[in-house]
Amino acid sequence: MTGLLKRSPEMFIVRSMILCSILLWSNSIFAQQVFNPKDSSIVCGYNSSPPTLTSGWYGLVQCNSLGYLAVVGVAGGTPIPVTGTFSATLGGFAPTPSYVTATAPSSSASAGAALPTGTVVVFYNNGAYPVSIKLGVGSATATATNDIVAAGGWLALTVGSNTYFSVYGIGGSSALVLSGGSGLATGVGGGSSGGGGTVTQGTPASTGPWIFTPWIGGSAMSATNGYYTNLLQGNAVISSSNPLFTQDAADGATGSSVPLKAMQQGVVSSGNLVGMVQADKSVAISISTATTTQLVALSGSTKIYVTAWDVIAAGTGNIQLEYGTGTNCGTGTTALTGNYNLTAQAGIAKGNGLGPVLVVPAGNALCALTSAAVGMYGSVSYTQF
Repeated sequence: MTGLLKRSPEMFIVRSMILCSILLWSNSIFAQQVFNPKDSSIVCGYNSSPPTLTSGWYGLVQCNSLGYLAVVGVAGGTPIPVTGTFSATLGGFAPTPSYVTATAPSSSASAGAALPTGTVVVFYNNGAYPVSIKLGVGSATATATNDIVAAGGWLALTVGSNTYFSVYGIGGSSALVLSGGSGLATGVGGGSSGGGGTVTQGTPASTGPWIFTPWIGGSAMSATNGYYTNLLQGNAVISSSNPLFTQDAADGATGSSVPLKAMQQGVVSSGNLVGMVQADKSVAISISTATTTQLVALSGSTKIYVTAWDVIAAGTGNIQLEYGTGTNCGTGTTALTGNYNLTAQAGIAKGNGLGPVLVVPAGNALCALTSAAVGMYGSVSYTQF
């Protein structure tokens, strides 16, 4: 008999069962990566072949080799954005019901009281004047620059931790009703009371525009009946004698002087912008002797702008335009054109009536000088200012 044990079927079965038990125990160890973490921080672990856990086991959050969280269905555990849509249904305002009435004093002091019950309070202004509102815890003092409720309007406020409100009338005293409740305040009527006005139609004899007189609470807006302050223009209340809109300096009646701010077609003259000149007068040229003839008389310190002129000769002779003062430009005589030498049925024409072709200096007359007793006939178009 040797030192080796004889193998038997029974011994083989026993050894196989022991080996299987060890393998099962080993697998549970690998799957059970951590104990119950309880209050421990959450960490992640990397495993190229993550274990499969069963109910009651604990395991590490799995990471990839770069330390990023491994997400099922995403290669390499690359972080992915979370997208989607959100929808919600918001209920309308529903009274608790809980109501409080208050009167906002006129522009000198504020009044207040405890808020009605509710997370949202709607302030209804039943008066003819705007009201300023301020909320507070236990107390509050409103001024003209807090939350404003228009006359005949409403304002909903989420009260939060506030328990008290204060109201301040702007321009006059107004009565309010406060409704406490919850939800989004929609479908509540806006301000309309006290609105409107009157319009006075202008007449052809009137120099001003139509007049609009705003009304508040059945009375015309005035120093004691207005929103915040009166509508002012030039430190005076707007009225029929001080309208909001007046004839602008760019407006003018036909035939009147050019308004200061009139929009005109402009041209450049001596490097400056000037308005286009249009003839509004004309005079005939009808001369049959050798003489100097006045065509346009001087007028104070105005200039003569010749916008067009023409002449035709009945025979051979010269004609020249000149300017000066005295009888027939006899004083300070100055040539305005050259000396045109014409023959019978020959002539000259310049300009079309828009824009000057000749300008006579201020305070001078316009004359024509002829050299022979032949007919010189034509016309001059001009304006003088």
